[in-house]
Amino acid sequence: MKRPAKQVMPELQKIRHFVMNIIYQSEGKKVKLPSLRTLSAEFGLGASTIKQEFDRLEREGYLVSRHGVGVFTNPKQYFFPETKLPLVGIKLYQGDAYFYDATLMKMIAELMSALSAFPCNVHMLTAGCTTVEELDVELRHSHIDALVTVSVEPELTAFAASRMPAVNIGYPCPETDSVVFRGEAAGRELAELLCGARRSPRVLQLNDSRNIDGFRQALENDGRIRCSGSSGSVPAGELEPLLRGGDHDCVITHSKNIAFIHKFFGRNRPDAIPRLVAIDDGIYPDFPDCFYLAMPRQEAARLTAARLAELLGCREARPPFERILEHKLCRHHSQS
Repeated sequence: MKRPAKQVMPELQKIRHFVMNIIYQSEGKKVKLPSLRTLSAEFGLGASTIKQEFDRLEREGYLVSRHGVGVFTNPKQYFFPETKLPLVGIKLYQGDAYFYDATLMKMIAELMSALSAFPCNVHMLTAGCTTVEELDVELRHSHIDALVTVSVEPELTAFAASRMPAVNIGYPCPETDSVVFRGEAAGRELAELLCGARRSPRVLQLNDSRNIDGFRQALENDGRIRCSGSSGSVPAGELEPLLRGGDHDCVITHSKNIAFIHKFFGRNRPDAIPRLVAIDDGIYPDFPDCFYLAMPRQEAARLTAARLAELLGCREARPPFERILEHKLCRHHSQS
């Protein structure tokens, strides 16, 4: 079978993780590393590639080589000498999506805070895995004790949970410990708000709300509302044709699109700008009559950390749990 390793994790990063994990687990003891030939067979890498990373780690002080004897971890370079804490990985959809998604960045901040009180150490898993085979490579070479997945596809989350203690945040994932966000109550509240302002309001949905279970369905199942739009996320370049396609009373989208949509209607329908609703509470400019769904991320992080503590501290198998947290519809008040 074709190895996905090169596409999943940089070659030198795999070796670095391997060495750092040995140092972390050894708690200050000197450990002899396997030979270049052994590691070459294990990782599917050339001996020269492994030697290159060994040389760099030696320059950084993590390794010590003894000619004719071998390569050892440096006992002067170790982590947490008194207490070795569990190493928990955080895996997001698309791997490094938090670099450009304010909502995910806020979720990570809450997770970091909750997990540090656990206590444990955290390792971000940033490979863009799309298959079980790719995730398997990343998990094996990251050397973590447990995993938190955030908005990761259920198939990948279920696989991770079969390998180690894991808690899923976002999508419903049967037979896996999960904290699931629901938006049904927020959807009903928005429906009442729209119908109170106009009979048979027209709603354009430009979002993928799978991880806000119930929000979209609440609007589509309300017989008073006429819904149209896309069933998934819409690329920025395809927004304008959809916006031109009708006389909309409300547009539901991601927060990153709010500024563009407001500008579009300001040019084309300045006297009838529709109500804008962001399905997330990311960073966006102040606009009047703009709403958003507030994510209960602090509670989600607390529940996740508590469940991981239970899973790591219990040797017996426990039935999976599911905690459902509701999004709240909030109004974004302009500061001007």
